[in-house]
Amino acid sequence: MEVGLNEELSELIIENINAVRVWPKGFFGYVKKFRVFLKTIIRASSFDNLLMFMVIANTVVMSLGSYGISPEFESGLD
Repeated sequence: MEVGLNEELSELIIENINAVRVWPKGFFGYVKKFRVFLKTIIRASSFDNLLMFMVIANTVVMSLGSYGISPEFESGLD
C-alpha cells in the first residue's frame, strides 16, 4: 500500500465529493432545486443557439419595419 497522496485517486475523490449536492429543507430547498434546473438549461448549447436565433430574428423584424420608407418621411423622424 502506498503512503502519501495519489494524484489520480485524489482527483477521483474530489470529483465524487463535488458531485454530491446538499439540499436545504423547506422553501430554500425548492429555490435551490429551481436554480440548479435553470443552470442546466442555460449551460446547454441549444440555449445559446436559441438566443442567437432570437437576436437575428429580432434584427430582421426591426429592419423590416423601416424597409421602403420614403426619404421625406425618414427626414421627418429627426
